Amino acid sequence: MSEKVQELKAKPPIQTTAQSLGALLKSARDIMRKDKGLNGDLDRLPMLTWIMFLKFLDDLELQREGEARLAAKKFKPAIEHPYRWRDWAAKSDGITGDELIAFINNEETTRPDGKQGAGLFRYLRTLTSSNGDDRRDVIATVFKGVQNRMVSGYLLRDVINKLNGIHFTASDELHTLGALYESMLREMRDAAGDSGEFYTPRAVVRLMVAVSDPRLGETVLDPACGTGGFLVEAFNHLSKQVKTVADRRVLQERSLIGCEPKTLPYLLCQMNLLLHGLDAPQIDPGNSLRFKLTDIGEKDRVDIILTNPPFGGEEEKGIQGNFPEDKQTAETALLFLQLIMRKLRRVGTRSTASPSDQGRGGTRPYQAARAAVVVPNGTLFGDGVCARIKEELLKEFNLHTIVRLPNGVRALHQHPDEYPVLRPLRADARGLVLRTAAARGAEELHQDGADPVRGIRAARELVGSSRPGQRAGGERARLARSRRRTAGRRLQPRPEEPAREGRHNAPAAGAIGCQHPCQRAADWRDHG
Repeated sequence: MSEKVQELKAKPPIQTTAQSLGALLKSARDIMRKDKGLNGDLDRLPMLTWIMFLKFLDDLELQREGEARLAAKKFKPAIEHPYRWRDWAAKSDGITGDELIAFINNEETTRPDGKQGAGLFRYLRTLTSSNGDDRRDVIATVFKGVQNRMVSGYLLRDVINKLNGIHFTASDELHTLGALYESMLREMRDAAGDSGEFYTPRAVVRLMVAVSDPRLGETVLDPACGTGGFLVEAFNHLSKQVKTVADRRVLQERSLIGCEPKTLPYLLCQMNLLLHGLDAPQIDPGNSLRFKLTDIGEKDRVDIILTNPPFGGEEEKGIQGNFPEDKQTAETALLFLQLIMRKLRRVGTRSTASPSDQGRGGTRPYQAARAAVVVPNGTLFGDGVCARIKEELLKEFNLHTIVRLPNGVRALHQHPDEYPVLRPLRADARGLVLRTAAARGAEELHQDGADPVRGIRAARELVGSSRPGQRAGGERARLARSRRRTAGRRLQPRPEEPAREGRHNAPAAGAIGCQHPCQRAADWRDHG
């Protein structure tokens, strides 16, 4: 008996998938810390990403090659011998040291098969889709901006051997890796400081996706997708609606599109979407603003836009020339607002039923195109170009809700942000603006596990009844009336400072109220 007890004690505890993969990634990062060419997570995560990207591609190619063999079809690899992971990285005693660094970095080098040829990065950057495989274009775009910053080929070999233990074809490992990868993105954001603008806190992303409620059959766009947080959350939201093989095809091929011109977030976005189950991410590596606004027609429009566009920066004159003369500005956020309004599909009779619903003769209530967008605090209350954009927004669209969150909700910026939800104007639509800093909702958004819609519900409790003329009894209604009176007083101009035409002062954080005489409090029934 005592021997059995000792035997059980000697056995190490069985690790879960999350524990084993977490330990594997931690070991790889610990090895990278020893390399003199890397400085912090801003260097380490991109290194891990491109190595994992190549391993992921090779696992996927092996799987597809096996499927083609079973179907007696010819298989065309995206990456050919000897540049495949299995040719140079899979063997633990493969090329290492200076030979490994030369193979990856040099334009011309001695390949693992002993022949002279292009180095790994040069080969990957020159791939084209001439063999009918669009993945080659994606690979080429990804590696155009990638650099190997490790200087020790021996440490790099150790990292490669560690990551070779990941099995990307195992669904449980893939799902776990997606979560681990997002945690690493958060760490990179924290390390980046002001450079972390392409990462939006996941709780805010969940809120915006939940209230927009994408349906299978609709197209979701993020024109400034960064690391792909909105697209990943939209993918997870739509995955729950998949019932048939046809539904799965719609989700994989026609549901999600993005745009990201910066090379690092483009690479991170591709990896993020692949790890979460999107087989071939459709991410445009160009600037979303590069097209003339008037050239965007109905075929270019989408059903849903979810985005946190860059703000605080300035666009070049060539980009500004794509917009109407009276609305040209260097402010990126205002240009993206115009693009978003142009890209939303106009009201029509487009069906949003999934293929499985259509096959059963099912119907789904029509939903107008809609957008949820992060903008800097005060964007809608400026003069000049800002006022003209606001006028178009209120006249042509149903500006449904503006949620203003207090300082501290987003660690990336030093001021509150606003999250407008807008829809193209319909005959029965009302111009709706509600601006709130619901404290309880904001606190809940700090927690990754929190219900994202509870913040909206908290705001509803503060506002009370939303129907004009309807009285609500109790403490909640009295609190709402008191806050509206306070907001109204703050909106009045001081006697010595007459209000200027086209300008409205925004209330301070914590105030709730309508921002314009023609606007009414929102009907929150749609949000539960």
